[in-house]
Amino acid sequence: MAPPTYRRNGYKLPATPDGSLKGKVALITGASSGIGKVTALELASHGVHVILACRSATKTQPVLDEIAKKAPSDAPKAECWEVELASIDSVNQLADRFIASGLPLHLLINNAGFAGAAEITSAVRTRMET
Repeated sequence: MAPPTYRRNGYKLPATPDGSLKGKVALITGASSGIGKVTALELASHGVHVILACRSATKTQPVLDEIAKKAPSDAPKAECWEVELASIDSVNQLADRFIASGLPLHLLINNAGFAGAAEITSAVRTRMET
């Protein structure tokens, strides 16, 4: 029997055996505004531990405050981890921090965008080759 899934607007997300998302962990880039913010709020309201990977903790704090007000009282925490996606070193530090946290990663939502930096592509390629 296939594990249950959570459906929202046509998307299927992995769920716990009881069909909920409670206790899952999501890392969301660009969650300080727009679609990323709405995604973080929605997932937190279903008991997901959300990590908002954003450029500015100050800009993200209002989102964390809103999550705290709207999420169930027994919901896992929501937190902001700063990352500058234009810097491969910053991205590597975020990855290292996540690995060191020991948390499982159930949902990775790559919402933030960055374009036009050939040196990033080159740096990623170099790291993958080593």
